[in-house]
Amino acid sequence: MSLSKLSILAAAAVTLTLGAVAHADTLNLGDSVGSFTFRFNGDTHTAGGGNFVGSSAVIGSKTVDFTAVYCVDLNHEINEGDSYNATFKTNGVVNGSTVHNDAAIAWLLLNFGASADTKTESEGLQAAIWEEEYGNSFSLLSGGAIANNEDNYLDALHNAINHGQVTSSLVSQVEWITPPTVKQGKGSEDQQGLVGLVDPPPAVPEPATLSLFGTGILGLAGMVRRRLSA
Repeated sequence: MSLSKLSILAAAAVTLTLGAVAHADTLNLGDSVGSFTFRFNGDTHTAGGGNFVGSSAVIGSKTVDFTAVYCVDLNHEINEGDSYNATFKTNGVVNGSTVHNDAAIAWLLLNFGASADTKTESEGLQAAIWEEEYGNSFSLLSGGAIANNEDNYLDALHNAINHGQVTSSLVSQVEWITPPTVKQGKGSEDQQGLVGLVDPPPAVPEPATLSLFGTGILGLAGMVRRRLSA
């Protein structure tokens, strides 16, 4: 067997391994239930924020329903109720960049995404996600129940951090979603990055299993080469 064919087999093993990280599939975005006022980078905004209720997707040829889908950036827009050929990752990367404090955001979604049923709970969780991501650059201006819910979520998060319960292993338990870019003048622009909680989570091959699988392919290639040489 030629070296070029061995290289192809090795590349195939790497491709299979990387394929477990990202999937370009279909996102059917639900409707957002909330809207509130906040300050971001010194500017005041009133915008939609909260769970996109009724979202679903096709990930790796499997149709899944989302318990919760929330925004994870404040620089772009997206249309609720539309379908997108989105990219799903399990490594905290959205729109080409790692989301700041991705493990903390994953903890919030895993612990409260399914239970934030009311409008103000959903808005409070969205505000908590943005505040955890952007720090002092974000501040909630809407008060009342939204602010109380945000405070409760953040208090619970910081207590979990103090007890060592927020770890990088949580990042892979949610879906980090990048919609396709859209044309903007002569260039293109990203759309709103999202994070989603699937119940039950889609099956993801274990890293150790992938490593052994790739090693097996390379070992098989070496065996074939030795037999041909003999």
